[in-house]
Amino acid sequence: MKQKMFFVFVLLIVSTTYVIAQVQATVGLDVMTFGGVKLSDPETGETANEARETLKFPFPYGQLAYNFDLGMFDIGLGAKAYTFIVVSAIYPLVYADVSLGPVVVHGGLGGGFFWFVSPFGQKTLSGNVFLPEVGAYVRIGKAFQLGVTSVFFISESTDIAMPYVICISGRFVFDLFGHSEK
Repeated sequence: MKQKMFFVFVLLIVSTTYVIAQVQATVGLDVMTFGGVKLSDPETGETANEARETLKFPFPYGQLAYNFDLGMFDIGLGAKAYTFIVVSAIYPLVYADVSLGPVVVHGGLGGGFFWFVSPFGQKTLSGNVFLPEVGAYVRIGKAFQLGVTSVFFISESTDIAMPYVICISGRFVFDLFGHSEK
């Protein structure tokens, strides 16, 4: 009996270490520099009009994900939180990063469920609202990356209007509880 308990204990320790070693944390700042809305004709689907605006608005964010390190590819599943002064929006996210030397190409899709937290209370919303994001970063040092990101807003109403923002982004990416060879 003691041998079985010891074996289960060792197996638990080994598997828990492996699971924790795959956690990745990202802390960053997206500075919105350009945004717009693409309007489409609902009957033909062609672009009817487009509105663009120059922006200068920073959005700090944090992300915690279970990361599958596949060599030059990282695939992750977790949560991302943007903070807007006193309100934070948290939502699930799946992403893929491709490392091409010092350049990291990023793609992600988040949304479907949003949890808003503030000192005044909290609220959850769910529905067909998604935030796809694409970006390219240059790795500076071991953890810091600087680049450009585009975030789009897709919902049931994007047949007519497709909002988007383009951001200059800086982020620190940390592989928690393990060392990254990248």
